[in-house]
Amino acid sequence: VAGFSPGLVYTYVREKEDVLFLVIVSLLETYAREIPEAIAGRTDPLDRFCVAVEAYCRAVGRNVDATALAYRETKSLSRERQKVLMQLELSTNKMISDCLEECIRAGYCRSVNLELVTYRIVLLAHGWALKAWHFKRITTLGEYIREGLDLFLHALLTKTGWRRWQTLGRSGAATSTDALRKNPHSPRTRKAQR
Repeated sequence: VAGFSPGLVYTYVREKEDVLFLVIVSLLETYAREIPEAIAGRTDPLDRFCVAVEAYCRAVGRNVDATALAYRETKSLSRERQKVLMQLELSTNKMISDCLEECIRAGYCRSVNLELVTYRIVLLAHGWALKAWHFKRITTLGEYIREGLDLFLHALLTKTGWRRWQTLGRSGAATSTDALRKNPHSPRTRKAQR
């Protein structure tokens, strides 16, 4: 049915651990492919950061079951395979931390521990998969991303960063995250409405 002979399948897959490993590698490769595709051609550091976070969250949103499986089953893999997965995860995380580091260098974000903040962003993305059973009942993936980005931006942006964020909103650069600028729950929006 799939166009593969049983012999070909068994060339690559000999046991359950092989299947699990290949599923998780495929998932991590999806993240590694979709983040660069999303930020390609974008030159503004703040725009790149927001779009990279959104792309990561959306990739997780399309792979909820595989992401949850990875969390549940990775510990059952051999140490060698766990190390391979860790390296793949770190290379994906570097895409996010590189974008954040560009924002810090540009003066848009305050100086932070890049690795810790990057892992918090990873947890934001993965949180959708881990609690999708609940989140899908109360919100959309798009709103989940907007709320998450709003929290991170309020924690990270400098005054220069806020000015740049407003400029991006007027120019339409960060098209997917435009709704964040109009988020009625944003403290800055609420303050302006008083």
